Amino acid sequence: MITRSLTPDTFFANALPVLEEIIYSTMEQYPDIIPIIANMRQGIGWGTQTTEQSGTGAVVEIPEGTSVTYDDIIQGNATTFTFVKFGLGVIITEEMIDDQKWDQVGDIYRGLGASMHHGRQTDFMNNFNNGFATNGYDGVPLFSTAHPLVKAGGTENNRPTTDADLSEASLRTALNDLAGTLSHEGLRMYIRPKHLLVHTQNIYTAHELLNSDLRPGTANNDTNAFNLFGLSYISSEYLTDTDAWFVLADKMDHRIMWYDRKPVAVKSFEDFDNGALKTKISARWDTNHSSWFGTYGTTGAP
Repeated sequence: MITRSLTPDTFFANALPVLEEIIYSTMEQYPDIIPIIANMRQGIGWGTQTTEQSGTGAVVEIPEGTSVTYDDIIQGNATTFTFVKFGLGVIITEEMIDDQKWDQVGDIYRGLGASMHHGRQTDFMNNFNNGFATNGYDGVPLFSTAHPLVKAGGTENNRPTTDADLSEASLRTALNDLAGTLSHEGLRMYIRPKHLLVHTQNIYTAHELLNSDLRPGTANNDTNAFNLFGLSYISSEYLTDTDAWFVLADKMDHRIMWYDRKPVAVKSFEDFDNGALKTKISARWDTNHSSWFGTYGTTGAP
């Protein structure tokens, strides 16, 4: 039996780790899409800058007695990551504690954990939500039909010419476009798909496309060719367009980044003057893309 005599300091110094654990455990109960998709890095200082660059072109024939040809590496555009602080706090009054409002206090602390989870997911998914309208490091949005190639010249696409809802035909187009992607040097990149990212309302279509034994949406007994790729789907409620969908390569083949400068931290103390308990949760991070290669997206049908 737990009595007040066994827990004389339920809400102050002795119990602060318990209250803070409520916050952390609340965060952990929600699905975190960030480490599944993003390249995670530890941030240092105020921020960091990355610069895209070309590689070497295709090898060329060297006639007998002639010197090897030396290739140039061309610098591309830079991306700056600036580590921003995010946080929120609550104050629990002395009277609320005196009146033993245990349930309400627990709900408040769970709410802090949910708020931090919401902030992190929202900020990360804005890479995709804003990826059709906000210009990125190379002067066009993350998902574009005209990414400039800094060495070969010309442009490449990671978005269909005509946006389309998720279907067998549109997914085939996406996978073919990814497979045919040319690098800055104009070479084939052999990009292989890893994840299909959809809004939660679109998981039914995604599941049918990727997990059917036979070809989806038809009475024919053709094999489902999407099974060749080992492609898995991920869903998120934080996509603002329910029709938008995306195909992502393995992390080594894309550069959607997440920098943690300061991990999530919870601090609490008792205000001596008014007896209230103050608690805040905070973290510093930034997220963006430093290359468009290995990504593909569409807003769905107009």
